[in-house]
Amino acid sequence: IPCDTLCLAVGLTPLTELCWQAGCDMAFIRELSGHVPIVDENLETSVPGIYAAGDVSGIEEASSAMVEGRLAGFSAAGALGYQPEKAKELCAAAADELRELRSGPTGAKIMAGLSKVAAKQKAEKGGACIC
Repeated sequence: IPCDTLCLAVGLTPLTELCWQAGCDMAFIRELSGHVPIVDENLETSVPGIYAAGDVSGIEEASSAMVEGRLAGFSAAGALGYQPEKAKELCAAAADELRELRSGPTGAKIMAGLSKVAAKQKAEKGGACIC
């Protein structure tokens, strides 16, 4: 079914089926509550043009999911050529906000999980990841 955007809100159970069906590289990351798609620093999965944000990429606070959604949206807009310099600035601001949200003691578990995702992404791409 051709579409431009698909958004799901289903509570605290990651619904990764769409990522699996799309062929995204996935990994079991206990700190992120199970199987999650491997994403880069822009939240793009291994399938170009597919971004993962919110609970599908790991259970955490709603505020983090909202900021991840903005980061993914800005990244997608920039990738599509919509004000790429402005998108890059907005992505950097969102990434800074995520780091701040995850800086406290409760964020340590999430950061440990994200480090595992970054390592897997780096291994699969053979390059650096700033996740």
